[in-house]
Amino acid sequence: MSKRRQRRQPARRGVRRWWPVVAVTVLAVAAVGGLIWFGQGDPERPRVAVPTSGNVMGLAAAPVEVEEWGDFQ
Repeated sequence: MSKRRQRRQPARRGVRRWWPVVAVTVLAVAAVGGLIWFGQGDPERPRVAVPTSGNVMGLAAAPVEVEEWGDFQ
């Protein structure tokens, strides 16, 4: 074997050792990107069904106040 081939061999071993890490990283990024893209849904369609007819309490034009409680411990 020539000296040139002996010098190249350690570099090839390094590449062979890292390709599974690179492949898993690329697949993970693709999976996360796909989940984000598919999780956005259709912006035209409402996410919550609101009844437009039937029995309701109160005025349709009544102001709404949302109170949010949280425990930050």
